[in-house]
Amino acid sequence: MNRTITLLVGLLAGFAAGYYIGEYKTLQQMQAEELNDALSKMSVLLNKELDELIDLQDRSTSIKSDSLQNTMTPSARTENGQNPSKGKASGQTVSNTSHTLHKDSKGTETKDNTAALDKKTNTPKVDSPERVTNMPADAVTVASYEHDWVSRDATLTLKNNTDKTIVRVMARIIYKSMKGEILDYRDIDKKIEIDSHMAKPITVQGYGYDLNYAYYRSQARATEPNRIYKIEFVLQNIWVK
Repeated sequence: MNRTITLLVGLLAGFAAGYYIGEYKTLQQMQAEELNDALSKMSVLLNKELDELIDLQDRSTSIKSDSLQNTMTPSARTENGQNPSKGKASGQTVSNTSHTLHKDSKGTETKDNTAALDKKTNTPKVDSPERVTNMPADAVTVASYEHDWVSRDATLTLKNNTDKTIVRVMARIIYKSMKGEILDYRDIDKKIEIDSHMAKPITVQGYGYDLNYAYYRSQARATEPNRIYKIEFVLQNIWVK
């Protein structure tokens, strides 16, 4: 009886060992297959990235070659060593980036009073904006202001009361309660083009979005009608062109 039990225990132990060994080998095989799949995917991705890098390098080389050719001097680009500026008829213009030369009836080269060109963009130069000193306080005023309680941003419409085109405005917006108490303020610096005596809207952050505030002339929350404010606009600087 004891021998039978011992034999059965041995057989069960053998079957268990064989099962776990088989499972272990299967697990190893699955892991190896997954590793091979991952390596294959990585290889494909690396080859794709390498192809893209080679293509990018070829395009970069082509662009550099074209750029070098475009920057060569006129005499180097001409065929048979001929200068394209020679042989022009009297009175025909020869242009460059800063002025125009032409020959008068006597064959003398003179400068034409044409507008100078920007060397980088080859376009007419535009005078840089000029900051206005001693500007009147009402050079720019608020034409309208809108901010309801559901919006974070407000719409501020500025009016240009000068005789020049404004291209930049610096100002301070002071938020006040209906009793005139200061609640907060915000400084703005906007690059905006406003023609003389015209108006244009800009977007600024409104006051008290998290507290459901609204401008007193806009839509307030029905359950919080007293959460309203007004503003004071203080002009600081303007630039004109």
